[in-house]
Amino acid sequence: TTAGTPMYRLGLSAGDLIVSMNGQPVATEADVKRILTEAGPGASIPVTWFSRSGEVTARMQLEADPRVE
Repeated sequence: TTAGTPMYRLGLSAGDLIVSMNGQPVATEADVKRILTEAGPGASIPVTWFSRSGEVTARMQLEADPRVE
């Protein structure tokens, strides 16, 4: 994950596996993009992932992508 991004602030690390976002299963990067787009900037969504320490769930505050005008 990139420093300063919502996923970085959430606590995701390299090697972690996201399994659901906003109550929807995640199997591919396309799933992540679709779920984030559907929720939109400003939404606060639950994210569940597996890390070295086990399963973790936390809420992520979505932001607008500064690269998109």
